[in-house]
Amino acid sequence: MQSNRFDAVQRLALDRGVGVYPVMPYYLRPPRRAGLMLGYACLTEQEIREGVAVLADVLRAVTGR
Repeated sequence: MQSNRFDAVQRLALDRGVGVYPVMPYYLRPPRRAGLMLGYACLTEQEIREGVAVLADVLRAVTGR
């Protein structure tokens, strides 16, 4: 997924109340594959399910799949 797609995923998810963050800032050198960091330690199981559903919708919208 290109950088602009990651930006779109991050923005659209945040607009719907779900925070996702690129893993790039946590590497000294760019990773072989891009990725997103998800934090869910303080969420209930239901909130996690809802967040994953939102993220799935966002990914479908951005990738067209």
